[in-house]
Amino acid sequence: MINYATTLLSRCKITFLTLTSCILPGTTSTTLKCIIEELNNSPLEFLALTNSHINITHVHYLILLVHKQNSNLISLNLSDSDLNKAMPLLSSALIHSKIIEMHLEECNIDDDGLYCLFEVLRHRTFCMIDIDDNPQITALGLKKCLSMLLEVEHSHPTLYYLYLSTKSLLNEENKMIIQQINSIRRIKYRRLNVTDGPSTKIEDELTEPEAKLVQWAANQSNLLANQRD
Repeated sequence: MINYATTLLSRCKITFLTLTSCILPGTTSTTLKCIIEELNNSPLEFLALTNSHINITHVHYLILLVHKQNSNLISLNLSDSDLNKAMPLLSSALIHSKIIEMHLEECNIDDDGLYCLFEVLRHRTFCMIDIDDNPQITALGLKKCLSMLLEVEHSHPTLYYLYLSTKSLLNEENKMIIQQINSIRRIKYRRLNVTDGPSTKIEDELTEPEAKLVQWAANQSNLLANQRD
């Protein structure tokens, strides 16, 4: 599987690569290292590493993956991983990456990990974050994150799609904060959309407005990055 994946990246101009449940236990580090080496000037934009046995011991490779120079990667799926202890380091790396979509279903993320992830949005625009099936996240933890988004929303748009574990997280207080965020935004398809359940839409089948949104969010993040530099 390692040779197959790296051969695809080095010889084929693919933009979407899924390695769901393909990486055997004990080979995760080697596979990540090979993928990182092949990302230079690769057209790969969407990478799915679902159920790849990723945990805190692989955080160094994840940082290299999202930080890779000359990479076109904008969407990363790390679902079915144990990222609880890895979120602070991974989130710090995301600030300076091109990633605008993160799939983090069933990643053992708690309130502290979620806040680390949302801290990235102080600096960058994200198109989508999927945190479905992370039962340690509470309504109070989400409120803290949404309140932070509201603080910075006047300086730049922060997030457009947020997929949650359950409707119970969307209590009246959190719904009100979402309404306040959207009251700042003027364009309808760039509103913050929050829903329960996973993001089942396939990235290469985006509707025209959503496709425009992905491109716009990427451009917005690049603009903010240039301003920081």
